[in-house]
Amino acid sequence: MKKILGLAAILVLVSACAPDHPTNTESRSTTWYNQTAEDLYENFGVPTQGFLFPDGERHLLYHTDMITRGWTERIYHYCDIVFKLRDNRVYDWTYRGNQCILNVRED
Repeated sequence: MKKILGLAAILVLVSACAPDHPTNTESRSTTWYNQTAEDLYENFGVPTQGFLFPDGERHLLYHTDMITRGWTERIYHYCDIVFKLRDNRVYDWTYRGNQCILNVRED
């Protein structure tokens, strides 16, 4: 039970950090609405974490990070994207980070 509450808290935090205005990431990801989990797996690979809720809703978390060196400092780049699925279809998503880029599907 503690794990479920902890995972739910992480999802709330990720959702709370989503920007209120359209961004490049947001506009590029519109093609992912109504896509299946299999479509996400094909494009992003295996999610970092997956969450299954009692009502059947599923959230897939994709986390990426890397450190680059500037002239005088190290720069930490990261991105957390959570795709929310109901009936195996993406109905919503949130992200946070300074390096979030979603690939656009070519249909």
